[in-house]
Amino acid sequence: MSDDIMNQSSQVHRLAAGEFYGLWRGQGIYLAGGRMRLFNTRKAAWTFLARCDAAGRVIRNNEGYA
Repeated sequence: MSDDIMNQSSQVHRLAAGEFYGLWRGQGIYLAGGRMRLFNTRKAAWTFLARCDAAGRVIRNNEGYA
């Protein structure tokens, strides 16, 4: 999945609790309340980062879903 990411400085890391977080262009992805956006799977995190690449910015959580 990471091959779909345009900017190779984007990364996905696993937390000890088993969840994943992403870095888009080296910066963390945060929710409106200041908490880091977490993903249940590595694939979900990479999919979100690919959507951010397509938008050219970090998108809101529900943005871009039909």
